[in-house]
Formats: sequence, C-alpha cells, structure tokens
Amino acid sequence: MNNLTFIQLETKFYGLVPIFSQDWLRKITTKFQQNLELYLKSSWNKIVDFLKFDICESETSVAVGLLKDRINSFNEHFDEICNVQSTWFVYDEDLRKHIVKSIEDMLLPAYGNFIGRLQNFLGKHSYNYVKYGMFDVQDRIRNLFVVMKSKNLFLKQK
Repeated sequence: MNNLTFIQLETKFYGLVPIFSQDWLRKITTKFQQNLELYLKSSWNKIVDFLKFDICESETSVAVGLLKDRINSFNEHFDEICNVQSTWFVYDEDLRKHIVKSIEDMLLPAYGNFIGRLQNFLGKHSYNYVKYGMFDVQDRIRNLFVVMKSKNLFLKQK
C-alpha cells in the first residue's frame, strides 16, 4: 500500500497522469483498495471474529464461559497484533489515517457491542476480564504505523 500510494502521488505531482492515463490511475487505486481489504481480512477479521457472539441468552452458564474465553482471546490477540503492527510504518499521513479509520470502523462497533453483552451477563465482574476500554482500543489503533522522528531524520539524510 505504501508503494502504490507513492506511485499514485508521484504520478500526480509530476503531472504524469496524461502519460499513464486515467485508466491506469484507476487500476492503481483499485489495487490499493484490494490490498487494504486483504490486509483487513488477514489480520483484523480474526480479531473481530472473537467478538462475534450468537448464544441464546437463556443458556447463561454456557454463555458466560464462552464470553470469558472470547474476551481473553481478544485481549491476547489484540496485544499481539498491535505489538507487531506498531513496528510497521506508513509514510504518507493520509494513507495512515485511511488505514486506521478502516480498522476503527471494523473493530470499534464490534468491540462495543461485545463489551455491552459481557456487562449484561457479568455485571460489575466484567471489569475483571476487560483489559481495554473503548478509548484504549482506539488509542492503540491510532498509534499503529507511526513513523518515529528518528526514522524520518534517517530518511531525510539519504
């Protein structure tokens, strides 16, 4: 996605669109969107799957056990994916914001619904299992792909 965005921006910046054609630029844009969807599916869909819950509420004991397992799995995998992806970087600020917004749009509603369901079943005890509040999840997502200033200085020196 970094490369496709760079090519797209440079093509527009240097006025090369007439040379390559609008059709070519649309293909690059489509390829970018496909890569974004693939990225979301391969990493964040797995996290969202932990938040899916379709047990009948009348089966309380079974539901409580499943909810606890799912929140623990979510916490573990969310930590792992954030730790890995916080080392990745996206140079273009607009691209970074677009990716982060896509993750937020996918994850935050599902997480909010899941936490609400967990609280319905466990009440105050749900806080024993919830590692991240909504703002914590959002903050961790917004800190993904940030280029450190030292990396920027290194790149500018080249």
